[in-house]
Parts: sequence; structure tokens; C-alpha cells
Amino acid sequence: MVNSKISPLLDYQYKGPGRRKAYFEGWYFKLNLTDETTLSLIPSLHQQGDVSYASLQWILAKGQDVRSFALTYPSGSFSLTLQPFHLVLGQSYFSETDIRIQEDELQLSVHFQNLNQYTGDIMGPFRWFHTRMPCSHSLLVISGSAQVTLESAQLQGRFKSGLYVEKDWGDTFPQRYIWCQAGFPRQNAAFYFSIATVRVDHLSFTGFIANLTLQEKNFTFATWNFSDCKVLGNPADIRIGLARSDVMAAARIMPQPGVHLNSPVQGMMDSTIFESLSAPLELKIKTLGNSSTFFTERAAVECHNWYDSIAQPGSK
Repeated sequence: MVNSKISPLLDYQYKGPGRRKAYFEGWYFKLNLTDETTLSLIPSLHQQGDVSYASLQWILAKGQDVRSFALTYPSGSFSLTLQPFHLVLGQSYFSETDIRIQEDELQLSVHFQNLNQYTGDIMGPFRWFHTRMPCSHSLLVISGSAQVTLESAQLQGRFKSGLYVEKDWGDTFPQRYIWCQAGFPRQNAAFYFSIATVRVDHLSFTGFIANLTLQEKNFTFATWNFSDCKVLGNPADIRIGLARSDVMAAARIMPQPGVHLNSPVQGMMDSTIFESLSAPLELKIKTLGNSSTFFTERAAVECHNWYDSIAQPGSK
């Protein structure tokens, strides 16, 4: 029996294209290297008809210096095996216990340690509609740690890093959405939130999913469990309110300079989104009989077309 405290295994929950002719599947690794430095890795697989390729993007944010890189791996230069999971991209790979990146711009070694994994499906009953939705989402590692050795033009060294892992799959990102994630390691807390225009076949509606971790206890907020959600503010000052019977959360996010990333449309990386890795985020929590406030300057946030729509964001 594997003791996850000693030899953690990451379940990548590979979905595959199924009957889709256009398809993408991507993972998002956020490594909090120091109080002022964050590295995000985004490996992904793509297919459109007979055309297939893989890609790897990464963002390195050191203070307010944020840089991004993107590489493409044509058919024949990448491979995937399961049980155990092993995704090879050129000379780099992602496995159940390790990541190894060997590129001119980045040499990286990551060994997973403690993993606090989300054991359910954040999509709730909507998991039954995955094949009929353009984009689905999974939380994999809510919080964790990793040993990291890194060498790049911007940063070199060995780090005891925080870790967060999620994934998306389908064919196309939502038309409009807000996504954010923040960790508060000193308080043993973490916060994830996403709200988007959701499509199931010809039905379209605003849906949200969120998770708050306090002392390793998860509080999930979602359209499907009848939690309440309000989004106000503007792209430079995002206000989020969440509530369920036993806990309330209010987040204020102020996105900072970031980078453009490639994003999927009909399986191919033909669009772009904007991501900040150094956004100040204040999180206020009220539980039965208690209240607390957390703050970080290292939240990750994407705000895509949310405030550009005629429809005003509001409750679910």
C-alpha cells in the first residue's frame, strides 16, 4: 500500500478524445517556489481530424517580472502511456511522481511530496454531460509540496515548493469566464474559483465551481449544490461573494501585469487568454462562530471577456 506522505502518486485522470473529432486535454501545475516567485507549467494534447500535436507552455513570475514561453511538439515527438501515466514531450516528461523539463529555455526537475488531492468531481452531476460540453474541469491537487531544481535565464536554484494541479479537457475554452487560485500555506488554506458561460448541447447558462480548503477540510461551492455566488467589480478589481449554509467567503482580486497564453478553439491553440500570476488577493471567511482573513500577493487569475458582455454577472 502506498503511503502518500512518503511516495505520492498524482492521478492525472486522463479522459481522451472519445468520439470528439476536435479535442484538447491539458494540465495546469502551479509551483510556488518562494514568497515572490511562481512557476506554472501547462502541458496539453491536441487533435483536429487527422492532425495531432502536443504543446507545453510555462509562465515564470518573479516579483512583477512575468515571462511566458510556448513550445509545440508535432506528431511523432510526443507519446502518452497509462498505468502508470507517462507523458513524453520531446526530451521532457510528466509522470505520476515527477516532472522533468529539458528545453533550452528551462531545465526543471520536480519531485512530488505531500499531495492533498480533491477526491470528488468538482463538476458534480454535470460530470454526466462531459461529452456534450465544450470544456470540462477537474481539481487534482488542492495543495501539496514538491522538491524543485530549476535553471533558467531568470532564476536558478533548489526550492521546497508549494504545489497546485488542475486540468481542462474538451474542444474549446468558455466564451467568457473568470478563474483564480491562491494558496495560503501558513494558514493551511487554499482557494479555487471559476465562473463561466457553460454550454450543454444548445443550452447555455452561467455556472460556477469553487473550493475552499481550511485545515485540510474542503468546502465546495457550486451551481449544482445550490450555493450562492455574486461577481461584481471590474477587470482591475474583481469582487467575488460565495455562500452556503455553513460558510461564507468574500474574495477581492486585483490582477497585475501578466502574459498572454495560447488557448484552445476546436482542439487547436488558435486563441489567447491573459493570465496574471502575481495578483493580490484578500479572502475573508466566515464559518459558524468564527471569522478570518487571508492575504496573498501571488494569486493566479484569468479574466476573459467577463466584463465585456452585455449580460451583467450576478447570482447563479
